[in-house]
Amino acid sequence: MKVKELNIYPIKSCAPIKSKELNFNSVGAKDDRSMLIVDKNGRFLTQREFPKMCQITPILREGKWTVHAPEMPEMFLKNEIEDIKYKSETGIRKINIWKDEVLAYEFDRNISQWFSDFLKIECSLVQMGDKSHRPYSLESREISFVDHSPLLIITSASLEALNSKLSSPIPMDRFRPSIVIDNVVLPFLEDSWRMIKLGNMTLNFARECTRCIMICIDQVTAEVKSGPLKTLSTFRKRLADNKIIFGSYYYHQGVGKIEVGDKLTVLSPQS
Repeated sequence: MKVKELNIYPIKSCAPIKSKELNFNSVGAKDDRSMLIVDKNGRFLTQREFPKMCQITPILREGKWTVHAPEMPEMFLKNEIEDIKYKSETGIRKINIWKDEVLAYEFDRNISQWFSDFLKIECSLVQMGDKSHRPYSLESREISFVDHSPLLIITSASLEALNSKLSSPIPMDRFRPSIVIDNVVLPFLEDSWRMIKLGNMTLNFARECTRCIMICIDQVTAEVKSGPLKTLSTFRKRLADNKIIFGSYYYHQGVGKIEVGDKLTVLSPQS
């Protein structure tokens, strides 16, 4: 078993950046979900309500962050080495992500206007900074703008099992994994590992990932078709609460790096 694919999602619910390695700090993979789009009331936005968010593509080139979208001009966001204490007209504001209220740093209004124009809703782009604190529910630590835990792991075998039941196979990007594991004999083994090692990183199981309409959104065209979720519900419902599951969340210990090709070692299987 080995790492096939690594992704970060710099702006939550927008397009990923594929990477040959993930570098970890105490919060998670560097730059992952460090930025967030919020509405005028500070509530976070996702593809669940705005499928077009999948077409917003952040790019890091020569230390500069830019963002792209269909029929929109390129927008410069920031230099990678800039002080995180972002100074703008609006400064720091409270935002809401799930049940958490977090202080975030708002980008300049011309940047937020770019997102408003594309999504056709008044919104702002914000980012994590020195005063942004979001406690993690499983440990005494902090997390970024992730849904639950720092990492989502899915095996290629799990996607193959689903695609064998679909009339039109779907790609892995529908599930927005951080790490894709290849050369796994059986599907859904990612649900059973309790502690694994990848590269020099030890990862602990957090919980299965429950699924929603987002897996039905084509990540290129933003077209929505309900087939994948309906099919998944026929064989991947959790008995305890009838929620549909696919892939599993993990959290890391310490700092370090994971690279494509790293071997996966199961340190603690399900008891």
